[in-house]
Amino acid sequence: MLSQQMERTDIIEPQIVTVKNVNLTDPFEGVLTFTTQSGSLISAFFWGETFSNEECFEAEFSALNFPIEWEMIFSENKEQKTCLEKGTEQCSYYAYGIIKSLNPIIADFGDIKLELGEWTHDNRVIDEFIYWKIERLEIKRYLKTNRIA
Repeated sequence: MLSQQMERTDIIEPQIVTVKNVNLTDPFEGVLTFTTQSGSLISAFFWGETFSNEECFEAEFSALNFPIEWEMIFSENKEQKTCLEKGTEQCSYYAYGIIKSLNPIIADFGDIKLELGEWTHDNRVIDEFIYWKIERLEIKRYLKTNRIA
């Protein structure tokens, strides 16, 4: 296990976002709407932090993911696109992207990059286009202490 951690080159760099709206659901959590560096408007759930409109900060993302069958993951991105499309629920997205690394799996969805867990160790999936369903996108400030050294 230690050798796998030492070999990791998949650490996601922080992504710079600009806050456009903060909608508190209680004093400790809410929905943050922000723009990415490419100008896309995205909403994500947050908790335990405070944000201000027009604030620019380094962010990292996580997600509650909807379980999807292997065949759907690799067959539903026929157009080979990298983007997020708004889902039916708040902070949910249909994500189209490309797998960039394994252990854990990291996918690039254009405006954001996400760790997707460890559901395969097959190197052949690297650079494959995928479809993913994000049930709830989550955002927090990037902290170097959250990362593997």
